[in-house]
Amino acid sequence: MKNQPEKLMNGMYQGIIIDPTVFNDRERLRSFLDSMLSKKYRNVITSDIYFLIRDGNWDELSELLQNWEWNRSKKKLIEWHKNKEFIALCKDVIGVVVPCTRILEELNNEERNVLQKIFQIIEPSSPRMVKLAKELIMTSVVKKFPILSYSKHAKRWFKNCKNVLIIEITDAKNTLSKAKSDIKMRVSESGWKGFIELFVFGVVVDKALENALPQPVGSLVGYISGGSFIVGVLVNGKKMKD
Repeated sequence: MKNQPEKLMNGMYQGIIIDPTVFNDRERLRSFLDSMLSKKYRNVITSDIYFLIRDGNWDELSELLQNWEWNRSKKKLIEWHKNKEFIALCKDVIGVVVPCTRILEELNNEERNVLQKIFQIIEPSSPRMVKLAKELIMTSVVKKFPILSYSKHAKRWFKNCKNVLIIEITDAKNTLSKAKSDIKMRVSESGWKGFIELFVFGVVVDKALENALPQPVGSLVGYISGGSFIVGVLVNGKKMKD
């Protein structure tokens, strides 16, 4: 594919996929860039965001980032997107991230088979914002990467992706013992039977979750620390009810 960054060595990209919310907040963007400058690997980002920044399409980028939000002042977002600091930080960020298309082009046979199944399940055609969410989901599931973002964005955009179930498990005392049964219960309540893959959206509470969650989620989230998290289930089965 044209306009891709140079091929990176195996293992150079891993870890957390970021979504557009990072770019709409000065402190989050600064913090993300600072953290990435100390890493030996590159994180993954939606391809549209990557190439809009690289090609300097700032008006289109601003519109896309505004559309990702729904409870923030567009006037303030526009002001931030026109700020020289925003542009400078964006340019620095794409020096330490990789677009999803790069990752999805370099899959082994097993990963490619999984991607094909996921692509069929959640369908390719959709509005642009849902398309971005799907790209994050597909890359996350195939490469077994967690996604860094906030739950409110998952609920709004990911729920519009066909056959994706959003589950929020927040913390508390009984989370570990109930996490696995909670996933099964919510899959059943959603009207689906069976699933093929899981992905992690957000951050989790404790390393003990590694033993509480079904694979591959457990091994994914065991080393992350943070607050609440969301598990999405790509369902590959029979719809039991409307």
